[in-house]
Amino acid sequence: MHSPQITYLVSQRMCVEFAATMSFITVISRARKARIRWTSVHAISAKKKAKNFLDSDSPIDSGHPRIVTHWMDCLDSRKLFSPIPSKASPKAKRFFQLAAVKPRYEIVNYATLPGIACPCGTARRGLMEVDSVPYSLHVTQIEATAKSHYHIRLTETYFILECDEGSSLELDGEFVPVKPNMAFVIHPGTRHRAVGNMKLLIVASPKFDPSDEWFD
Repeated sequence: MHSPQITYLVSQRMCVEFAATMSFITVISRARKARIRWTSVHAISAKKKAKNFLDSDSPIDSGHPRIVTHWMDCLDSRKLFSPIPSKASPKAKRFFQLAAVKPRYEIVNYATLPGIACPCGTARRGLMEVDSVPYSLHVTQIEATAKSHYHIRLTETYFILECDEGSSLELDGEFVPVKPNMAFVIHPGTRHRAVGNMKLLIVASPKFDPSDEWFD
């Protein structure tokens, strides 16, 4: 048998170890609660930031990527309002409409699009009917009879796919030589036409509008 003193020391050591173990468990438990609490606060904060962003006047693309991602994740997991809340700001409604579009991609087969006569030649205009895309994308075959014109609202970006030697763009009366893989941004009010045989990829923003072609 152990002496009372040894028994006391063993008991005391067990108590200390038990207390240390309980302290460790308490620390872990508190850490977990703190993490859960921090995560909840973080999520609430993100929602508030997202709401403030959607209620502000800034454009949709200027939002912080994490905010946009947070809202997209919520939409995907059906944790957001369904249907769209009637009191949502116009930008919030637009955001929900864009984010809810599925599939979130577009496919255009230009071989199936009709060729439309235009001042430059023949254009195949894609994405004209797709509301979720703010621009239209054209593949245009330029003819020698291209007419000088300008737009009041449209900004056009010309990307040269193919062109003959000596081809050029006339921009406000200046002839600029072009080569494949060159791009030109043509702002509203700029008189322009393509000179020579060439094939262009044209981005029109906002979407192309035939009534916004001026020849005066």
